Amino acid sequence: IVPDNIQLSVYPNPTSNELNIRMNLKMDVVQLKLYNISGQEISIARRVTSNQNNKLTLNLEDLESGMYFLKYQDSTIKVSLFHQ
Repeated sequence: IVPDNIQLSVYPNPTSNELNIRMNLKMDVVQLKLYNISGQEISIARRVTSNQNNKLTLNLEDLESGMYFLKYQDSTIKVSLFHQ
């Protein structure tokens, strides 16, 4: 669930190696956190925004297949990772 004033898209989901995150934000710094199913923080992505259509790519190839949760502020998006 993402607040109405924030446009956030995550694709492809499910994914096998890379996760693309496109944001429409009017702030200078974006911080995203990725958690495993046990709630352990796996990675943090920070990006300084320069315009309203920002894209960030997370490389997930070193992670095991499974369910992960991407968090931005108070919003959580479920991400499925499947290696082939």
